[in-house]
Amino acid sequence: RTWEEDTGYAARALGYVTLTVPAGYSLFANPLANGANRVSDILPSVPSGSTLAKLNTATGKWVTNTFSDGWSRPGMTLAPGEGAMFNNKGEAFGVLVAGFTPWQRTTLQIPAGKSVASPVLAKGGLLSSRLGLPLVDGLKVELLNTGTGKYDAYTVADGVWSPAEPAVALGQAFIVTAPGEVNWSHDPTLPQVTSQPANAEVLSGGKVGFIVKALGEPLAYQWLFDGRPIVGATASAIQLSEVTLANAGRYSVLVSNSFGKAVSEPAQLDIYYKLTLALEGRGDLEVDPEKSAFLAGSKARLSATPATGYSWMHWSGDETSSDQTFTVTMDAHKTITANFTRDYILPDLSDAGFDDKGRFTFLLLSEPGANCEIQGSSNGILWHKLGSYQNKNGLARIPMAYNAEGEKQLVRALVTDELAPGRLPGHSLNGVGYINLDIPPGHSLYHVPLALTGNKTVATLFQGAAKGSKVAILDAETGEWSEGELGDAWSNGAAELGQGSIFKFTNPDTKALRAVFAGSYPGQGAEVTLAKGTGYFGYPSPLSGALGHDLRFPAAAPAGTKLGLLQANGDVAWHAYDGANWSPSEPSLATMQAVQVDLADDMTWANHGMPDYNSKPKVRAITGGGTYLAGTESLLIELDAIGTPMTIQWTRDNQPIEGATQRWLQLVNLSPSHAGRYAVTLRNPFGIENSNPVEVNVHYSLTAIVEGGEGAIEASPSLPSYPPDTEVTLTARPGEGLGFDQWEGDVTGSKESVTLVMDDHKTVSIKFLSDNQPPTVAIASPKDGRFFSAPGDVEIILDATDADGSITHVLFESKAQGAAEWVGLGEAASTAEPFIWVGAMEGVYDLRATATDDRGAKGVSKTVRITLTIGNLPPVIVSTSPAAGDFVPVPGKFTFEVVAFDPDGEIKSISVNRGKFVKAHGPTYWSENDEGQTVLTDIRWEAGYFPESAAYKFTVDVEDNQDKVTTADFVFTINHAPTIELTSPVDGTEFVSPATITLAATASDNAADGALAKVEFFANGELVKKLTQAPFEFAWEGVGAGE
Repeated sequence: RTWEEDTGYAARALGYVTLTVPAGYSLFANPLANGANRVSDILPSVPSGSTLAKLNTATGKWVTNTFSDGWSRPGMTLAPGEGAMFNNKGEAFGVLVAGFTPWQRTTLQIPAGKSVASPVLAKGGLLSSRLGLPLVDGLKVELLNTGTGKYDAYTVADGVWSPAEPAVALGQAFIVTAPGEVNWSHDPTLPQVTSQPANAEVLSGGKVGFIVKALGEPLAYQWLFDGRPIVGATASAIQLSEVTLANAGRYSVLVSNSFGKAVSEPAQLDIYYKLTLALEGRGDLEVDPEKSAFLAGSKARLSATPATGYSWMHWSGDETSSDQTFTVTMDAHKTITANFTRDYILPDLSDAGFDDKGRFTFLLLSEPGANCEIQGSSNGILWHKLGSYQNKNGLARIPMAYNAEGEKQLVRALVTDELAPGRLPGHSLNGVGYINLDIPPGHSLYHVPLALTGNKTVATLFQGAAKGSKVAILDAETGEWSEGELGDAWSNGAAELGQGSIFKFTNPDTKALRAVFAGSYPGQGAEVTLAKGTGYFGYPSPLSGALGHDLRFPAAAPAGTKLGLLQANGDVAWHAYDGANWSPSEPSLATMQAVQVDLADDMTWANHGMPDYNSKPKVRAITGGGTYLAGTESLLIELDAIGTPMTIQWTRDNQPIEGATQRWLQLVNLSPSHAGRYAVTLRNPFGIENSNPVEVNVHYSLTAIVEGGEGAIEASPSLPSYPPDTEVTLTARPGEGLGFDQWEGDVTGSKESVTLVMDDHKTVSIKFLSDNQPPTVAIASPKDGRFFSAPGDVEIILDATDADGSITHVLFESKAQGAAEWVGLGEAASTAEPFIWVGAMEGVYDLRATATDDRGAKGVSKTVRITLTIGNLPPVIVSTSPAAGDFVPVPGKFTFEVVAFDPDGEIKSISVNRGKFVKAHGPTYWSENDEGQTVLTDIRWEAGYFPESAAYKFTVDVEDNQDKVTTADFVFTINHAPTIELTSPVDGTEFVSPATITLAATASDNAADGALAKVEFFANGELVKKLTQAPFEFAWEGVGAGE
């Protein structure tokens, strides 16, 4: 098309289109106007017998135009907007159409009733969305399915296509039945919005985007906010990376081109704020309206009701109030805590230590008569029931066996009923326990997380230390270290360690030192404030693990924060935090391990006491979700949760899984029936927790293999794996100059695109081929020169192959001597079986066979001449060895062999250079082969009658039992063998792949008996190059790895 600045686009565009006309029936359209639009110009030559029929809407009858040597109705026209039924009597063919298409608004009148139509414009696509066909209720469109030969029908009801909107390809017509006259108008020049931007709701601080789709290229875009242009927003999509309340409003886009403009419908962006509620103590909270995200500026009414045994205190956080019910305005994200105070005695544990029997003991304090569940943990995170105890007097000492094998043993109490009805359960204020600290050789840095009981001196805690051991204790106020050393005694043996103490230990021994720390620690966590600058830090409870996942290191810590871990050699390994990630890795802390800190700013760290203190279960993670291939032997879905002891129930798609009550769920031999959303319901005395689900998808794999040639297989959709029942369209993309034969494997066919349904793992393959090579065919029998009795049947056997496909049929022909034309004898669908020429009459005939492959290429055999005669048939000489044209090495010692037979009798004698042999000469000379033919072995020449290089003629006479003789001359040459030596590369040479290797040889022939014809180079038995003249040298390029 053309465009001028003053006048815009020309009223029409011109071009050409290549259309493919399938075999059989199709609805054909002419997309480009040219001249009178005569059918004879559009389709000047088609297969004979093909027809093109147009529907006469006045009579309802089809007017047929038939092609023989030409069209029967040469004046019939087919203009854009019309359509016709084409019946192609031959193979599919391509037709090149050139002409014009309007580049302005067009209107096509579709009459009431049935007619055949097509787009006036040279466009394909969805009939209404892209091509503007009006959505008139009752309108019916029928598309001819050339694969099934049936019509696919589409109707309009209530302004919507059913079952889907039809689409036509360029050059495709359709049958339309209209309830009344329909004006089909379409303007290709004006912009048209085909997909509107959608409304969006997003939390403040999140990101959002809008996108529009339009036609009328080339297009310009300008996004509008509340009707005003947005600077720089000139693409088909716009994204806001971090929205605030200022971004709330109506977003639309102005789409324009040289002809005009169109404005999309506006999309509303609403900003929401998140309301997070928390509890201190026990009670119920209500929010009206009941949701967690609120439209900016809306209000939420909060109500708090204390549980039995608790009293109301106040609201705290981003909003404060002493009223149990109050209203907040959502003008920001808010976190608000309802605070309740307990009215009765909480259980407590204290005075932990070891008695004179070596048992670990502690005091249990509770309300008298309280039923206490004693719980134990080896890591402070996962707890289990040790036993039950009714504390009748309210105070009791509980003994436990000491475990020297574990790293630590921690104990707490749970009061489940606390005597009064309605009272909620509670954990003891403190936990107690002991830590078996094994101090390794070298330098270590520690922190004491327990309130120690008993003797806390250095001399007592570090009994059994090696002489030369050192302990340095940090003075938290001055930042100074006070160091002592063990000689005969500790120089600072009277110094005491307490909860919060940080100390360095130097162990000069080659083995670890065991020190046992016993005491208590608070169940409720607390916030610790660390000041900017350098210092030391120890985690205030006896926990260990990864800094973020297990120890609640704040993600909002200042960038530049560094933590240093003391190494055994005295060096410090630093880990830096950039505000999001650790480098070189996230550090982990062992129980009691302290660290050096270097803070870029003040930091608050909310530490755990007991992570699940007085709380319902909390899910930290469920692992194992994802997409897996069907047939995977085993999948383990694992739960990471705190709040033990607790009961666990796994669910799939909200339905309980029978027997699934462990911290893990194993799925075996995955199939689509295992797919679903897996979650857990956790229960403990404090409440119920339902996890968010993890999704398990079970997919099938699609393996697409290019078995040969250059090219690719495109899959749509292209996915790493496919959900069950996904329809996948595969398209063959041959390399330049290549084609392909057909699909193989789990899909078959020879079309460029095929579709399969993923109901199992699928494997498909294709082989890309060069330009189709014709088949090769030769007549193996009868041999040239054979005689047959007439009349009689002649059996024809072929040797035929097709290197890049298969042979679909073979034509057998004969031509009588002196005749000008070949005569067909018949066809065969295969070359596997012999072809019988029945009742062949007397005469001399040439025979030939023509093989056709699956891509239409033909191969013709060499002719074979046979003779059919009445009366005695002459004997036939099948072969000799040496044969005519052969070379025999000097000095010419050889055995001369003749193979012959008589079609209608027996061989009586065979003469070689007048030397006559008969059957009576015995098996040394006279024998018979597997085909019943007579074989003469003439050994007279083994003595070497021909010492010189020359051509020699042997005359063979074969006589049958009716004295008929066949004579033939055979000329062969006595010749020296040439000499050859490979001169490059040298044996054992190594090259770097891909390599270019020079191959060279010297070769010569005895001048007395001829010249060199060719030199052939082979690599591992395969021919690499053939040269016919010196020098015998060439570059072998692109050689891959190997020997």
